Amino acid sequence: MKKRIGSIASGAGLAGWILLAFLLSDTVTNGVYLLPGQSRTESSLIQSSEALILNNVNRERTKHGLPELTWAPDIAEVALRHSEDMATKGYFSHVNQEGDSVDTRLEKAGIVFSVSAENLFTTNDFTEIAESSVRSWMNSPPHRDNLLNADVTDTGIGIHKAVRMNTYYITQVFIKRALKIYPSPARLSDKEIDTIFDIISAAINKSKYDYSDSAVKKRILKELTDIGITVKEDVFVEGFLDDIPVLGIKIDILAGSGFIVDFTEDGSEDDLGLYSRLVHRQGYSAAVLISETDGKILFPIIKIQQTGPE
Repeated sequence: MKKRIGSIASGAGLAGWILLAFLLSDTVTNGVYLLPGQSRTESSLIQSSEALILNNVNRERTKHGLPELTWAPDIAEVALRHSEDMATKGYFSHVNQEGDSVDTRLEKAGIVFSVSAENLFTTNDFTEIAESSVRSWMNSPPHRDNLLNADVTDTGIGIHKAVRMNTYYITQVFIKRALKIYPSPARLSDKEIDTIFDIISAAINKSKYDYSDSAVKKRILKELTDIGITVKEDVFVEGFLDDIPVLGIKIDILAGSGFIVDFTEDGSEDDLGLYSRLVHRQGYSAAVLISETDGKILFPIIKIQQTGPE
């Protein structure tokens, strides 16, 4: 497969693509270009159709008061590879024959995300591919939910033709990008998260009459160590978005390399938002922010955000 490089045309650029495709075409019958295999013209038409699908998807999102999705070439490459794989191997599924879901395929491509979703469509009619695909997705509740997911921000679309069957396979992938984090986090199970949280709760309960950050921290460290959970103190965490450093913060305890324990001034929404950026499916599994406000000890937990329906 040849890697496609460049951006999708839209608006006046889209008209230019269509005009170019028409001028380069070999034969035209009832508006359908009849070319052997995957010609240069058909490739241009396919890219134009991907742009039209994006336009139609964004039109539906705008109707529902949602922001438009941003076209992302790296996401489009993942989508195109899946369409090509389905067309070549003759299957139609969110899971490929190696057992990889869209999440796994994104991760293998080095894409860091907190939310992901995927819509698929197949048709033999190329003339209305942009309209029929989006119409079908809007008429299917799970696919409609993906298309109108308020959490996703970036998307990519890939269309590939199965030449023998004259069938087109369409994949659209939706994501919300997340921070790439150092030190690299470990994935913790629900049981491990619950165990660590229970220890934190018990340590706070023991300190409720003589609360201090240092006393609670000492108890948490000891009890986690006693049951064999690795702990690190005063860890400096860096977050990168597209290899650009955008976050640097020192946390009080990193438990099991996947659970953040941090003492904050007042457990404010700003703090919750900050640590929520570190907790995602490729990041830390959970975080607890401990604070004392008006005589109350607060310790909300942030867990991994689940992905949307496929």
